[in-house]
Amino acid sequence: MVFMKLFVYLPRNYNINDMTTTYKQYRLTSLEEPTDEMLRELMEEVVKAARESSAKAEAEKRRRLQMVANEIEAWRRSSSL
Repeated sequence: MVFMKLFVYLPRNYNINDMTTTYKQYRLTSLEEPTDEMLRELMEEVVKAARESSAKAEAEKRRRLQMVANEIEAWRRSSSL
């Protein structure tokens, strides 16, 4: 089922309490299928979570790269003395 795989990709730190009532109303069972509106809302939430996660990862990457650049610069200064 494609729909069930959708939730595998939510970030680990995604707060389930942030999800809308649409998600809370819909439970993954084989007895019912989500409406198109439910799927649209759920996909919007997944997209939002993915964008937030990506932005956080990019910020962390930049922070770490800057830290390494600072360490290299400090090493170069101490080596040139």
